[in-house]
Amino acid sequence: MKISIAMTSYNGEKFIKEQLESFMLQTRQPDELVITDDGSTDSTEEIVKSFSLLAPFPVVFHRNSTNLGFVKNFEKAMSLCQGDIICLSDQDDVWDKSKLTVVGQCFSESPGTQLVINDQFVCDGGLVNYGFTSFEKARRLGLGNDWVIYGCCTSVRKSFFDLVSPFPDDFPGHDTWLNKLAIYMGVRRIVEQPLQKYRRHEENTSSTVVSDSGGGGFLHALRKYGLSDSSDQWNLEIEYLKLYCDRIVKVAEFGDLNVSDNVISESVRHIEERVDLLEKRIKLVGRGKFWRFFQVCFFWVQGGYRYNQGWKSAVKDMIRP
Repeated sequence: MKISIAMTSYNGEKFIKEQLESFMLQTRQPDELVITDDGSTDSTEEIVKSFSLLAPFPVVFHRNSTNLGFVKNFEKAMSLCQGDIICLSDQDDVWDKSKLTVVGQCFSESPGTQLVINDQFVCDGGLVNYGFTSFEKARRLGLGNDWVIYGCCTSVRKSFFDLVSPFPDDFPGHDTWLNKLAIYMGVRRIVEQPLQKYRRHEENTSSTVVSDSGGGGFLHALRKYGLSDSSDQWNLEIEYLKLYCDRIVKVAEFGDLNVSDNVISESVRHIEERVDLLEKRIKLVGRGKFWRFFQVCFFWVQGGYRYNQGWKSAVKDMIRP
């Protein structure tokens, strides 16, 4: 089994050297490192090329002719990988030396697993640990494991990537696309062990309630994220759910993932149910607060928030503007 690392870069001179050096310290060396650069104007390319002269494994550096954006840039990097397993990497984190060993064992032990996601320590720009991991933060907020989605912690079989690509145009995240499909098809495996340090700094491309460096719980998240009008976001989520559903059906028809018809049909039913509940929730929060209170209570009792945060989501819907 060959393992490739797919990294994307863009003006990464500040941190990329540390990440590259952590690859060389792996107890299980990668079979190749593929880096696609999205038009860096700093010394990123020079750093990578200097590293390639010392690396004990092949390093492929590809400079895009035009800026693709981070989602399509990752798709490009993954498409150039030759390994059986592709481990995604950001340019600014630092891996634990056991990461490739642990991830490789997961895929070897579980032939049905198509995607592995590991935990990570959340750190500041100087890699000082904030005192919690990504999964710990999610659980502190009362969120399930499915909320934890990080491309930098994600590894996939190349055969799975081939089936679920190309990524939809204008989709917000390659990591979300890969992880959500794996979750819905029941082929994602979680590694509880933190296998890297995740650097939070002002140049990060994404920030979510789970990746927020603050260690607070539900009330912290409610104050920062939870009281705005979410109808537009829910409508987008409905669009994305329909994209997942269409791709799952196509994968089941043309792919060979050893996923049973029952799993596929249950995934489709699950997604369609989520769409229905989101559409009802959008109508619900559009009503006046007085009548909304009683209707939210009824919706909650009927299980309308079972794919969200239960009573916490109900409370937010009661007090939204």
